[in-house]
Amino acid sequence: MPTPINCERIAITPDGTTAYLTCVNDSVLVIDTASNTIIATIMLTAGSDPFGIAISPNGSLVYVVNGGAASGVTIIEKASNTMLGTIPLLPGSGSFEIALNPSGTLGYVTNLITQSVTVLNLTTNTIVTEISVAGAAPVDIVVSIDGTRVYVAMNAGQIEVIDATTNTLLIPIALPAGSFPISLAVAPDGHRLFVTTIGVSSLLALNSDTTSLVERILFPGAELTNIAISADASTFIFIDAMNSIVLLYSAANYSLIAKLPVGNQSTDVALTPILLF
Repeated sequence: MPTPINCERIAITPDGTTAYLTCVNDSVLVIDTASNTIIATIMLTAGSDPFGIAISPNGSLVYVVNGGAASGVTIIEKASNTMLGTIPLLPGSGSFEIALNPSGTLGYVTNLITQSVTVLNLTTNTIVTEISVAGAAPVDIVVSIDGTRVYVAMNAGQIEVIDATTNTLLIPIALPAGSFPISLAVAPDGHRLFVTTIGVSSLLALNSDTTSLVERILFPGAELTNIAISADASTFIFIDAMNSIVLLYSAANYSLIAKLPVGNQSTDVALTPILLF
């Protein structure tokens, strides 16, 4: 469906009824997924420059990362689609993406400029700590299904691993030469980590228990962006922005299911709990 303004990221509520999109005019669009219509537009503080977005596991709260002058994480109440407040972040840190732990009590925000991850207590809406991942920019972040590990895609070509119980760095995951991670997704079974890479354009499947490479699919002439996995772990989907298509693959045998055309400059993808294809 067309949107009235360019949007960056999308998140869908756990019940699949509502999608939230961060947009370049300091707004968040709210879409009814049954009718594919915009039902609300939430205007953020001027200069917010919203980007990353996440929804609490119970679907009641929406968290929006503001990387602009109004740096922080804005909290939106889903029931009323109104802002409840903002957790301030360090101005000029280049805050980018956000991921929540399975209970929704902790949030993890990547900061491009300061090359760090901010850990948030979402019960008190305060900062717990800053974890330095200096040496590269952290471009994406996901939390393991059990909440004990946080995976950070680094544009230098590796994945940093954070022990969520101590907020310390573990041994990073090395990727094949020339592969720079752009997006991460954890399979619902908790045992696989999917990675899209640029440089060498590829889809990687890693065993998250051993960090070993399970599968590698190369996509010459493509520009892969964000990836998502279905709730039943049967399918994963990702965007080839260069060719304006979405690729659907089987998570069981890594075979292609379908190619679907999308709009130019598409960058993000999300799935409802019930697949319609």
